[in-house]
Amino acid sequence: NSIPPQDLDRLLRLLPDTVDTVRLIFDIDRIAARYGMVIRTVRIGEAGAPEGTLAGTFEAQSKDYGVVSLSFTVTAPYETFIGFIRDLEDSLRISDITEITFSASESDELSDYKITLKTYWLK
Repeated sequence: NSIPPQDLDRLLRLLPDTVDTVRLIFDIDRIAARYGMVIRTVRIGEAGAPEGTLAGTFEAQSKDYGVVSLSFTVTAPYETFIGFIRDLEDSLRISDITEITFSASESDELSDYKITLKTYWLK
């Protein structure tokens, strides 16, 4: 009862007690929008599950937390992409970037980056 509401909200964003993939995507999209980027090709599934496994098919684990994998694509110049990644690192939501792949355009101005990350939630 002594924790201020804004601090409690921050704690729930740090490690939520539900799988709220919509809010996660919205938070990442908000960060991308600061850099003029749009997230595309979003895929959500259980971390370590085969490609195409959707959210909601999480297997019961003996751990007190669950892991969700999220992948998406953005297009940006390299310097902009680095700023975006730094903002992802600084966000309150605990996540681990597990993979980044890219393809450069012929003009070398813009590249497509596919990012895969894992995020966690309390069971």
